[in-house]
Amino acid sequence: MPLHVFKHRLVPWFGVVALLISIINFNGNTAFPGLNALLPVLATALLISTVPIWPPIFNDVANNRLSQWLGKISYPLYLWHWPALVLPSSALGRPLRITERFACICLTVFLADLTNRYIEEPLRGLKISPKRIYLTAISTTIACLIVGVLIATTATSVISTKGNNQHTFDLAKVMEKPTIYGDGCHVNYRGTKSGPCTYGDKTSSTTIVLYGDSHAAQWFPTLELLAIKKGFKLVSLTKSSCPSVEASRPDQGAFKNLYCEKWRENSVARIQAIHPAVVIVSSFQYYSPSSGYSDRDKWWSDGQKKLLNSL
Repeated sequence: MPLHVFKHRLVPWFGVVALLISIINFNGNTAFPGLNALLPVLATALLISTVPIWPPIFNDVANNRLSQWLGKISYPLYLWHWPALVLPSSALGRPLRITERFACICLTVFLADLTNRYIEEPLRGLKISPKRIYLTAISTTIACLIVGVLIATTATSVISTKGNNQHTFDLAKVMEKPTIYGDGCHVNYRGTKSGPCTYGDKTSSTTIVLYGDSHAAQWFPTLELLAIKKGFKLVSLTKSSCPSVEASRPDQGAFKNLYCEKWRENSVARIQAIHPAVVIVSSFQYYSPSSGYSDRDKWWSDGQKKLLNSL
């Protein structure tokens, strides 16, 4: 693009419009980071490169005391926003309400201002010799390395419980993914059909089907153990982020609803052909409903009815 194009006074407005599009249109369903990140990044770069030809209103917004102050504390603001918003939610065990979010944002700004005043600014004014800087950096790195090695070599995943019923178990084994993740029987995002995925007593005339997403897959180890012990055939039909409940949901990142629906169609046809004694279904419910629903419970309930009718 010719350089003289960037001297046109309309160019900064393109940057602002692109930023507004990002702010308004980007949400939890937007695949980010990725190609979508180009829009706000290029818009910001365009605005920065055209500062000399900004219209007066841009300069007024950028150069007022509030904007300058927010720019000054922007880095500690970035550092503090994550713990200030996440830790309260984790402590409460639920998403924050609007008033709670506002309070946490205020706390973030307050902590960022204190960090800037009492840590950033004093450090910025210090006169430290390059030699001391290098020595401090090297010694800090070595100290962190030693601590890291000590933690890594002494850590254990074995946990012992205390009390009347004492147990010892290996957390690593508890957190191991079920076999179906390793043998290809847990279908990934773009898959539309499960493999044979038959376990337990494969000669048995009694068949049980496990059907759903990863929340169904978590039951596989126990069901496989029962299948071997009780002598029945277990067929596992599971797919990432695709609930067995027939509730359509918007595309999000690697998840495409089209592949999910096609996998459900193939799985239900297989279940109908098998005529199992039991079908065990389990799914994660708290996805974003499709655009036709404002009530999540109604969306899920309708999907459950479709599932039961299909089976």
